[in-house]
Amino acid sequence: LYQVPEILSDAVIDKMGAMKAKKAMSDVPVLTHSKQGSVLRKADAIIFGSPTRFGQMSAQMKHFFDGLGGLWYENSFVGKIGSCFAGSGTQHGGQEVTLFSMITCMLHLGMNIVGLP
Repeated sequence: LYQVPEILSDAVIDKMGAMKAKKAMSDVPVLTHSKQGSVLRKADAIIFGSPTRFGQMSAQMKHFFDGLGGLWYENSFVGKIGSCFAGSGTQHGGQEVTLFSMITCMLHLGMNIVGLP
């Protein structure tokens, strides 16, 4: 279990009222750009998760996917199992569209997408 790097400052996170949540996740290691290759290359499957932000994955998750170009160039994800999950604070918060935004990235990486029936 890893979390993607935070791109917002602590001041912004505090104004959002999310500092308590950030502290609760402090024991989960951050998958920094320098660790991505060693961790993701040896994974048989990768499951991505993101909150829903206006029907899209979070900016942090998009930033993470955008940083995978070097591993994409090496075909590091081709044939790997991939899946994803999303959540929002409302019943009709755009979770399905958020999933498609992550699935599109996984398909471009060459992953085999697996879902639930």
